Amino acid sequence: MNPIRRLTIAGLTAFTLFTPTAFAGTTHQVVETNHGWVTYHSRAQLSSPVLGRLDLGQEAPLVKKANAYWYEIDVNGRDAYITTNRNYTHVANTTSSTPAPSPSPSPSPAPAPTSSQDVIHVTAGNGVPVTINLAGDTTQQQALIKAGLTQLGVPYKWGTQEANVGFDCSNFVAWTYKQIGISFSGSSVYQRFHVGSPVTIDATDKTKYLQPGDLLFFANAAAPNGQGHVGVYIGNGLIIQEGGGRGKVTVESLNNSRAWFGRSLVFARRVLQ
Repeated sequence: MNPIRRLTIAGLTAFTLFTPTAFAGTTHQVVETNHGWVTYHSRAQLSSPVLGRLDLGQEAPLVKKANAYWYEIDVNGRDAYITTNRNYTHVANTTSSTPAPSPSPSPSPAPAPTSSQDVIHVTAGNGVPVTINLAGDTTQQQALIKAGLTQLGVPYKWGTQEANVGFDCSNFVAWTYKQIGISFSGSSVYQRFHVGSPVTIDATDKTKYLQPGDLLFFANAAAPNGQGHVGVYIGNGLIIQEGGGRGKVTVESLNNSRAWFGRSLVFARRVLQ
């Protein structure tokens, strides 16, 4: 969890972010922004004074859902209120350093993939069995891929980042990376332009320069440069993604240039160096 730290500068109150070392512990819910900064208020009313704002990637502890329109959040021990509108915010789970008993496991939305050492067998979004071979991947790459695979079949829900409940494409990518201790915004636009470093997409062999963990961006009519859809490359010409016309988390092949995923890949960024 990234707590918010309040600073007073020339009589003005601002809030900055600091990131402590993460430890295993109790899972809590936090409120995060989706596609830009969002103000929070002193009361659950739009006309009430603005206390500050959450920027892209920031989060604040969720106290409760005050009503259909407002979340109550904790800002340095002070209650504040922020919109529940899914165009702007979503609720996510995070882990504190305070040990606590493990919560009851949530029911799995899809059968767990079968595995034998470094080989995992799943069914792709088109119903075709595929094999994911983790041999040769780094420990970090393996952990990332295995985290994503736990969410196979979880439905698409715009503006949502909640395990076993729902994601949109970019929030799924952000959640998956968060499981290995790397946090960034759940905005596809932000990921397309600011996360990691660009990777070359070869014109004739689109997977030639890709590595497991790379963020892959796909063109559509509304976003021809790829900021509209994103997934994670898992090697062997495969990607794990949320939505993409499937309505759920699936593994897809990039090897068919006539299928949408194969022909629409336009950009990639590398997070794991």
